[in-house]
Formats: sequence, C-alpha cells, structure tokens
Amino acid sequence: MPTIESALDLRSPGAHANAKTMRGLVADLRETAGGVRIGGGQATRERHLARGKLLPRDRIRALIDSVSPFLKSGSSPLTAFSAARRPRPGSSQAAAVSPGARA
Repeated sequence: MPTIESALDLRSPGAHANAKTMRGLVADLRETAGGVRIGGGQATRERHLARGKLLPRDRIRALIDSVSPFLKSGSSPLTAFSAARRPRPGSSQAAAVSPGARA
C-alpha cells in the first residue's frame, strides 16, 4: 500500500495554534454532551420524577432484557440542541432495537 506523505509541519506555530483551538473545541463538545446526557436539565428531571414518571433511559432499561442484544438507534444526542430559542437535547427522541424487548 502506498504511503501518503504530508507537507504539514506539526512544529509550526500555525499547527500549534490549530491544535490548541481543537483541544478547546473538544472540551466544549464534551461538556455540552455531558449536559445533554442528563436530559433536559436538573429542574426538568426533578419535575418528571415528582410526577412519578420514569426518565426515558430508565423506561428503556425497564423494557429491555438485560442479556439480549440491544442497539440504540437514531441520531446524535446533540440533534436540535441549539434549535430555536430552547435547546432540545436529542430532539426529545429515543429509539432502540432489541429482540428481547417486552411489550
């Protein structure tokens, strides 16, 4: 297989600046994804639980047989995150496929 050679100088000031910028962007993405993972903010979670409802991921866990294969399906958890005026983490959707789901 032929080797692809790069003309990029990783020691150049521009490469160092790009790497620093990318590290900052990755840190921001990880922070945002961590916030989205909890699902709508703490107040929303508490209100949902106070009504005696299970959170979406808890509902899915209750439906799925723990020893069966499970495939989480759907789009990115950041779908519609910055849409309109209010973030909608995961676009308020959860989709999965499992042959062990109980109906």
